Amino acid sequence: MPTIPDTKGSSNSPNTEAEQHKLKHIKVYLTGYGPFPGIAENPSGQMANSLLPETCISIHLNSHFTLKITIHPHSTPIRVAYADVERIVSEIYTTESFDYILHVGVGLGGGFELEKIAYGDGYYMGDVDGLLPGGKEAKSDYELKNEGLLRHWGGDGSIGPTQDVPMETGLDVDWIVKMVLNGKIKLFEGADGEERGYTAALDQAPVTEGATTAPKKASNNKELRKSKGYKIRPSKDAGRYLCEYIYRKSLEQAISRCEKGGRKPWDWRHDTLAEEFPARKTRSEGNISKRVLFMHVPPVGNLYTVAEDVDCLKQVVVGMVLDGEGLRKNLDDFS
Repeated sequence: MPTIPDTKGSSNSPNTEAEQHKLKHIKVYLTGYGPFPGIAENPSGQMANSLLPETCISIHLNSHFTLKITIHPHSTPIRVAYADVERIVSEIYTTESFDYILHVGVGLGGGFELEKIAYGDGYYMGDVDGLLPGGKEAKSDYELKNEGLLRHWGGDGSIGPTQDVPMETGLDVDWIVKMVLNGKIKLFEGADGEERGYTAALDQAPVTEGATTAPKKASNNKELRKSKGYKIRPSKDAGRYLCEYIYRKSLEQAISRCEKGGRKPWDWRHDTLAEEFPARKTRSEGNISKRVLFMHVPPVGNLYTVAEDVDCLKQVVVGMVLDGEGLRKNLDDFS
């Protein structure tokens, strides 16, 4: 593990260890949904609310460099309506500043799913107002069933009629799933109350003021540690309902703003990470623009508690950042 150089006596160098320690701030925006028919308690909204106003995770990359990830949830769960989603997503990209965005919604029972793609058509199921994208009134379930178009909003493995080319996230979903599934990302609480993270490659994480080494056993929900990871898988069917719709609209916004030359907080070429880790794996400009991901979580009480849902979400966030920042080697050697 690298050591901090002795700079005593140098007038041009920091004089304290704290000044020498470098910090890279990463902001991850988070959205969740409210209730809708069939789901009185939406875990995605509960998860987002539990992290308000924001939650921080510190990842020690080496003895003098830390990633500080701030999860910033949307102020309220988003109403399950197409018009609301379109308006709110546009507002988020216009008014908020962030490096990554993670959308969360409720899916089928049995585990978590990370969605790879989102289609722009084939939305036949009405929202809480009985409407479709564009404001057209939706057909009844009976009509959809007779036409062979009735699907489960959580996705059932079939894509259905489409003439659209899907949009795909620029993040490596398979890699993130593998890391969470195999329990390679660990979280624990520091002595100062702030959550800290480390990976299988960083189990000797340096101790900074206010931090603790990882506990050997979990003693409460804030120190959830699993020898085996969560039940999670990649998916290419986000359900053609509000979950897929927000994913699609978010990808459209991300790509559009990149093409128009908008703000690119993810530009790796001139940041402190590029100076510290010059050999890290980088991505094409096109993939860098799409730091967007959607996560399906099981219904409340189906498999995990809300606290465990949140723990899994945090691990996914860490995986997103390590992948997007080109720091996968910290885990790849141990996968």
